[in-house]
Amino acid sequence: MPLSIVIPDEIIEIIKVPRNQVKQVLCREMAFALYAQGMASLGAARRFANLDKWQFLDGLAERRIERHYSDTELDEDIEYAAVFDNQAAISPAKDKPDVKKGTTGLCGAWQGDFPLLKRFQ
Repeated sequence: MPLSIVIPDEIIEIIKVPRNQVKQVLCREMAFALYAQGMASLGAARRFANLDKWQFLDGLAERRIERHYSDTELDEDIEYAAVFDNQAAISPAKDKPDVKKGTTGLCGAWQGDFPLLKRFQ
């Protein structure tokens, strides 16, 4: 069931946003606040804000709101990095004509250099 919130005209008038954008701006700011307080997931908050994932993440950065990042997500990222590192080891930079000699490519992956991954091993 949808919920309606009544915002008095005097409050709407003091918000420094064009009147035709007030609803959109308030919904976005409420979504960021709910996410920051841990009351809404990233997915729920971004849908409420009517933003795609990357727009929402940019909004978090602009507001200096830390992204909630669980141990499970960290483990998944470490596992993904290990797979990527193994794939890069199979096809090193010397096999890539478009990669200049001495460069390491994306995040140092071409030479198997993953300092973050090594830190957690």
